[in-house]
Amino acid sequence: MSDYSLPDSPMRQGQLERLGHFSPPTWEQHFQQFTDFMNRL
Repeated sequence: MSDYSLPDSPMRQGQLERLGHFSPPTWEQHFQQFTDFMNRL
């Protein structure tokens, strides 16, 4: 955690870079993934 708290931390910068490419699923996608998962159980 302490590595992520420092503004100039390479680990923090790397995480922020990865988050910049993250796109959360829509609700429709979310529930479809959940339904698919439940059907595999």
